[in-house]
Amino acid sequence: MNISRLNTCALVALNSFFQSTTGLKLNWVCLLIVCGLFIIGCTQHSYSDNEKLIAESGFVHIVYLNLKDDLSNDQIDFLVKELKRLEEIENVLNFSVGTFEDLGDKRALDEYEIIMQMTFSDRATYDIYQQDPLHSEVKKATGSLLAGPPVTYDFIPR
Repeated sequence: MNISRLNTCALVALNSFFQSTTGLKLNWVCLLIVCGLFIIGCTQHSYSDNEKLIAESGFVHIVYLNLKDDLSNDQIDFLVKELKRLEEIENVLNFSVGTFEDLGDKRALDEYEIIMQMTFSDRATYDIYQQDPLHSEVKKATGSLLAGPPVTYDFIPR
């Protein structure tokens, strides 16, 4: 049942509440139901276009980066800033980047200091991203800061 149908039902129930003078206990129950339906009807669930695309995305790309040991904080900040440029690429629906947080879990992939994750609508848009000139620029600008090649994990949400 959609929200406008619920609002119509709420108005009918409210009308019967005010017209009836018997069954006071039942009227209070109806009033509570009407108020609940009214609140639900007034609540707007608006999602940004990006959130809608993320919810419908069909391909996730995760990249693990192992940095050189002697990098300064300025170099790490530069690296993160460059990586964030990747979210400007049209096919990237969602992008996040972060540094490793040690929680004391021995299973953690702590050899990777930076991880980034992005989503795509499908494999084809991921392939387009791989060929995007900005992606190549970022790889070239950051490659010298890495201890080795990036490690990736790609999956299709189920």
